[in-house]
Amino acid sequence: MTNVREAERVGPLALDDAEGVQELRAALDRAGYRIEQIEDVLQVERLSSRPADIALQLRRLPPSGPFPTLVRLFLLGAMVSRADAEAAFAPLPVERLLSLGVLEERSGGEIRGAIKLVPHGGVLIASDHERDGEPLPEDVVAGVHPPSVVLAKLAVWLPVERALDVGTGNGIQALFAAQHCEHVIATDVSQRALDFAAFNARLNGVDNIEFRRGSFFEPVEGDRFDLVLCNPPYLISPDSLYAYRDSGMGGDSVSSELVSRAPEYLVEGGFAHLLVSWIRREHDGWSDRLREWTAGSGCDAFFLHYQTERPIDHAESWLAPLAAGPIAEYERALDRWLDYFSQEAIASISHGAVMLRRRKAARNWVRAEELPTNRLLPASVHMLRIVAAEDFLEGLARPEDLLDERLALVDAHQLDQRLAAREGGLAHLHTSLSLDEGLGFVIGVDLETAELLPALDGSATVRDALAARARERELNEDRLARAAHPVIRRLFELGFLERQSSSTSR
Repeated sequence: MTNVREAERVGPLALDDAEGVQELRAALDRAGYRIEQIEDVLQVERLSSRPADIALQLRRLPPSGPFPTLVRLFLLGAMVSRADAEAAFAPLPVERLLSLGVLEERSGGEIRGAIKLVPHGGVLIASDHERDGEPLPEDVVAGVHPPSVVLAKLAVWLPVERALDVGTGNGIQALFAAQHCEHVIATDVSQRALDFAAFNARLNGVDNIEFRRGSFFEPVEGDRFDLVLCNPPYLISPDSLYAYRDSGMGGDSVSSELVSRAPEYLVEGGFAHLLVSWIRREHDGWSDRLREWTAGSGCDAFFLHYQTERPIDHAESWLAPLAAGPIAEYERALDRWLDYFSQEAIASISHGAVMLRRRKAARNWVRAEELPTNRLLPASVHMLRIVAAEDFLEGLARPEDLLDERLALVDAHQLDQRLAAREGGLAHLHTSLSLDEGLGFVIGVDLETAELLPALDGSATVRDALAARARERELNEDRLARAAHPVIRRLFELGFLERQSSSTSR
């Protein structure tokens, strides 16, 4: 597989001073350089690198002290005096940090951070600063962006032997995998990215990651893993500017090839999680293309879709930085992107995630769901519950046999009703059932289903609970069971309900 051209620049971080990296981490810890303190002092819930936001955040910082100095250097990309830098890192000399490549001295003796350092999920992630007005190198190493957060939340984290992080970038997925896996291999075409990832491993005291240079799966040909993670350069555009976003392969072929090849690298029972984007033609269903990519893969497949954009909106979001410059340049770029989308007959561009699980079976199951990313929480337990539900449903002799199971509503649910005052009373408008964990699904339910939910506690089979309900309401038991079956199945598929054994029923 051919990726964008390999990086020619030498990585800026020194990897031969492990003790210096440890002392840097100690200085950061002493100063309280943690996400909770950053958000509290800057009064933000989400960090932003917009120039206007940085200007405001700089003014919210105390004028002096180790913590504000480190935030200015490593988060906001501002200059500090050498004296302030010396005080913030003491007893670690600034000269040592200049040699490490994490600081740089500017004209006039001022110091600024050569890297960006962001605490996230219990780890510290070093990446390139993206300073306003300064050009980015082709092999820029991106920081903690929303897609990397989404992938980490979607992954099934189990204690396994071997994991693979394809296109590791700054190494964040490999670091998370290292907490659960005995050995992790991280690959990237960019030596500069691998240097950052290796630096991050040392900064976080992680020693079970192996870094290999090469394009996607090339460094691990013929190998097999329990877990594969991939946040690839999946941008669909006519450009090939930056290694972290542009594959240089055209269209959605990078997503297609990675999804198609991932099963080759999974052991039986192994999971793969990939973020992807894909082209949609007129009249395409959103999952059609993903089903083509995974047909005959020997894997169960779970597709999650969270965004579809019109070509013009897709172009506008990625070309937004150009809008601050000469308008003619921005217009030329817009026209070039829109011409490309038109030539490729691209009606829209979708974004989502693919989960694969290697499983020998006469038929592998396929699921497709919409993902509300605004409600997404760490989903490992929820994903495993969905997988277990699909396995069970595939093994049923008859679909209606599901009603003979003891199913319980999971604790992490919430039932919301909307009422309106009408004609001297309260009128029911809408009832929704939501999960306050994992994928955060929300579905509408009718009043009959809502009133049945308390009885789904695992103490009796669903059929018996329905029969009791029918007797209370003087309804036909068989008719109620037939009407309830698709609703119960849907709740089971989405992970609202889980099977209970007699020993665990409540």
